[in-house]
Amino acid sequence: MPRDLPPNLSTPTIPPSLAHHSITLADWSTTYPKYAKLIVGALIFRCSAPSYPPQILLVKRASTDSYPNFWETPGGSVDASDKTLLDAVVREVWEETGLRVKNFVQQVWDANEGAIDVRFWWCKLNFFVEVEEGEVRLDVEEHQDWGWFERGEVEGLGFVSKQEVEIVMNGFKAFEAGR
Repeated sequence: MPRDLPPNLSTPTIPPSLAHHSITLADWSTTYPKYAKLIVGALIFRCSAPSYPPQILLVKRASTDSYPNFWETPGGSVDASDKTLLDAVVREVWEETGLRVKNFVQQVWDANEGAIDVRFWWCKLNFFVEVEEGEVRLDVEEHQDWGWFERGEVEGLGFVSKQEVEIVMNGFKAFEAGR
C-alpha cells in the first residue's frame, strides 16, 4: 500500500548532470517509445567513519510479491502522477523505506532494460542518492526485511539478476570515488 508523502518533503538538490531527468513520464516515453514501463532505483550508502567500509541499504522483496525473497535497492515504477522522473525516486524511497532523499549525487549505470515478452520492454534508471537521517520503515506488502551491507556481502545475497549486482557494485565505486 503506497504511503502518502510527508507534507513537508523538501526538494532534494539535483546536480546539473541529472537535470535532463527533470521531465515527466509522458515526455520520457515520447523520447523512448520502445519501453512500456520505466522503473527507478535508489542506491543509498552510509559510512559510520572514514576508515570504515561503506554499506548499501538493500530491501528484501516480500514472499507474496513478484520476484519473492530477492534483495534489491529501493525503487519502483514511475507513475504518470509523478511530476518528474526524479520525483518518482523521492516517492519510491519514501514509500519503501520511510527515508527522505536530500541529494541526488549521480546516475549509476546508464540504464538497464529487459523484456517480459517481445511486446513489453522496460527500462530502469538507477541513482546514487543521499538521505536524511532516519529510521527505515518497510511497507510489509512489498518488503519483508532490510539491511546495510558491505561490498563483500552483496554477491552472496539473492538478486533478481546478475546485472542488479553489477549496478550495486558500480554504486560502491561511485560512493568511494566521492569520499
